Amino acid sequence: LRTRPRSAGNFQHHCNQVYAETHGIGLVMDVFVPLEGGNGRAIVDVISGAWHADRARLNEHLGLGAIDAFCAAGFTVFAVAPGSANLFSATQMVTHVQAAIRHIRSTASAWNVDTENLGLSGVSAGGHIAALTALQPDAGDAKARLPWYQQGTDVAAVGLFFPPSDFLDYGGARFDFHRQSELPINRLLFAEGLATQSEETIEQATRAISPRHCITTGHPPFWIAHATEDAIVPFSQSEGFVAALEAAGVEAMLHRHDGPGHPWPEIAQECTLLAHWFREELVL
Repeated sequence: LRTRPRSAGNFQHHCNQVYAETHGIGLVMDVFVPLEGGNGRAIVDVISGAWHADRARLNEHLGLGAIDAFCAAGFTVFAVAPGSANLFSATQMVTHVQAAIRHIRSTASAWNVDTENLGLSGVSAGGHIAALTALQPDAGDAKARLPWYQQGTDVAAVGLFFPPSDFLDYGGARFDFHRQSELPINRLLFAEGLATQSEETIEQATRAISPRHCITTGHPPFWIAHATEDAIVPFSQSEGFVAALEAAGVEAMLHRHDGPGHPWPEIAQECTLLAHWFREELVL
């Protein structure tokens, strides 16, 4: 998966398109344009594994089959790298995805897409950042001098695979789950780590990057797939997240894959289901 991802190749691939800059570092995305049957709509796909984004993570993601499925359904896919946890916090990664959405909207004509109704997707850590982005839309400023700041970051539908959603209760572990699963929660919270932070500050910051605790009202519909025996992100993360969304009046669907997997071998089937769901929400 990391070096030669299997793909149907049903797209034209544009590599390393710069969508923003931070601290002198260019933030990039890859764009996948369907070779035929384009529907004029777009999906922003957040590329991150264990909160790291690089070419290997993109190849892994491509090998899962989601980009193939989206392009087969006619969508142009913007595969956005939000940065990695050794450089950026989760809040900064969300800001980067928002910048990507603004850039995509301000350059939509170049890609022949209508970005009024955008889809947003992500797998695992990418799903976590995508969920936070969807739940915390930032309105554009019509009077802004720079055109991309005139664009809002709202999306119309969100499709995720096994996203972490509640770091206050991660399968029963509080704050220390990263020491059990080797995930960099300390760097997601604060660039300098947790050593100088009080318990109260840590709890507030942890709540702020937990999608389950960022739900209000008026959010777009969510589609989530998760394996019941996932050994990395507990199934309860998606189960509780969907329940919280529904309690707030948000349309949410949980696709349950019985058995282990993060991902599972037949996940391309769920990718196709998600692509069809996106068509129903964004096109039909």
